[in-house]
Amino acid sequence: MELNIKRSLMVTPAEPTWTGNQSLSEWDQIGCTTHAHAIYFYGPTTTPIQAITKTLIDSLRRVLVHFYPLAGRLRSLGN
Repeated sequence: MELNIKRSLMVTPAEPTWTGNQSLSEWDQIGCTTHAHAIYFYGPTTTPIQAITKTLIDSLRRVLVHFYPLAGRLRSLGN
């Protein structure tokens, strides 16, 4: 499978959110991750790719308002 990146963009929350520092929980810090071993295949769609992309971006912008820590970046706080 080949992947071609057409463009990249920064998706920000649709509304202002809290901007302070937030420490990760101990669970997050030990690196406990899980993932599903699945691949989903879908049939072709007649919806234009621009409409699909706009829907995905708008949906992500709205959900980041409620899950604002996911809109940030990880960095060390030094302790």
